[in-house]
Amino acid sequence: MNISATLNDRAETLRSIRDSVGALVPKAGNLQRIRSLRFTEMGFEPASLELMGKMGWISLTLPEDAGGMGLGLSELCAVCQELGAGLVPEPLIQANLSASLLALLALRTTSSPVNGL
Repeated sequence: MNISATLNDRAETLRSIRDSVGALVPKAGNLQRIRSLRFTEMGFEPASLELMGKMGWISLTLPEDAGGMGLGLSELCAVCQELGAGLVPEPLIQANLSASLLALLALRTTSSPVNGL
């Protein structure tokens, strides 16, 4: 496969991701929702974060063998840009980092030769 085809495939993947996120997120954001969540204990809706997990956005950068999608930072950035444009307060980046750390810990625990150390 040549470089041009690879770049075109990558651009198409990013476009697909943006389109799928954009279909679920209001374009100008929902200020009423943001204001209602602003002073709650969590500041976001757990059900919305759960939906992001079901959509695969939390595990986007995890390797496939760790239950993720095996995509890169560009794809995660595309998701985050769309969420930011929609004023979505759910902590996707924090959830993604947590999932990455847990996957790394699980890998180290299962592959260690001496009692998980």
